[in-house]
Amino acid sequence: MSSAMTALETKIFRAGSGRDVVFLHAAGGVSDADPTLALLGQRYSVTAPLAPGFNDLTELADIADVHDLAIFYDDLFESLGVDNVPVIGHSFGGMVAAELAAHYPKRVSKLVLIAPVGLWKDDEPVAELFGVPLTENGDLMWGDPDGPAATATRVAMEGMEQADAEQIADMMIPMMQGFAAVAKFMWPIPDKGLAKRLRRITADTLLLWGTNDRLVPPSYANEFARLIPSARVELIEGAGHMVPMESPDRVMAAITAFIG
Repeated sequence: MSSAMTALETKIFRAGSGRDVVFLHAAGGVSDADPTLALLGQRYSVTAPLAPGFNDLTELADIADVHDLAIFYDDLFESLGVDNVPVIGHSFGGMVAAELAAHYPKRVSKLVLIAPVGLWKDDEPVAELFGVPLTENGDLMWGDPDGPAATATRVAMEGMEQADAEQIADMMIPMMQGFAAVAKFMWPIPDKGLAKRLRRITADTLLLWGTNDRLVPPSYANEFARLIPSARVELIEGAGHMVPMESPDRVMAAITAFIG
């Protein structure tokens, strides 16, 4: 019997009320305490599925590539009764959202891609994420490494050093599982042919990018916009890759103006 995950077994997080939207998370995963989930929940009824592999790596047994991943999310939307809705994806979740919108255009009414991965430029490559220890990747994530959001995250990481072995394992194992799941679709480079498929996206698309993104340079925003038929770019000055946490008000204002 296969141990692979099915859409009906997916862990789902929800927040807020109002218009339905789907949020696809970054490599850090999603939980009830996720700040971006809470942010979106201020205006929308948000459904946020935990990506395959984040709960248990065996969930990826039958998901060989990004095409299988898109099929998985199509099945998931079907099981949730979700169709023709706005989809918001951040980083890895942005890549997944773009793949879903390219494979199954009618699933997505509007598309918000927040610093998505998925493309590659030899002259300006995406930074290496998987060779950096999880506790040391802050400089890649934040536009201002000394800003409030970055400082709060760093303090939390430093607090891990004071925890006992069991507490450390409880915190680190889910993070490592999530990064291992993401690596299946992003390593050694995140270009898995998405550039050829972006032309299939029919949803109006908003690309949000921090001008100080050190993981995925902001020039990638224009590359995505060039390849997606109906797309526009909004740059958020001073923010890095974790733009929803560094500039939540500006991100929410842009999303609300775009989605309604």
